[in-house]
Amino acid sequence: MNEESKKGDGKRKNPRKRKEVPSEIKHTRRQTGIRVLATLFFVIVVWSILETIVFLMVIFQIIHALIVEKPNLWLRGFANRTIAYFYRMMRYLTYNEERVPFPFSRFPAEIEK
Repeated sequence: MNEESKKGDGKRKNPRKRKEVPSEIKHTRRQTGIRVLATLFFVIVVWSILETIVFLMVIFQIIHALIVEKPNLWLRGFANRTIAYFYRMMRYLTYNEERVPFPFSRFPAEIEK
């Protein structure tokens, strides 16, 4: 090995490339203000409602499975859509998605069946 190969060129080579987030998206102060209000709504109101709904779905699904010995298919589909909604809401709150989630747009479809 020669001296140059030991020292390297000073640049680190990362075999995994990071996916770059588009930085060209600009928000006006008005858009940011609307987003702050929507974020407060989602964090304060929707989060607590979702927490209660998910808790009730889990309890009902356990009771249903104990009695009937199989999960409720309608509730399983609704839970799947609720999880998809939560995912979309988190993407919006973290600036990874621009579309405002339900109730300002359509409720998402199931992710998996």
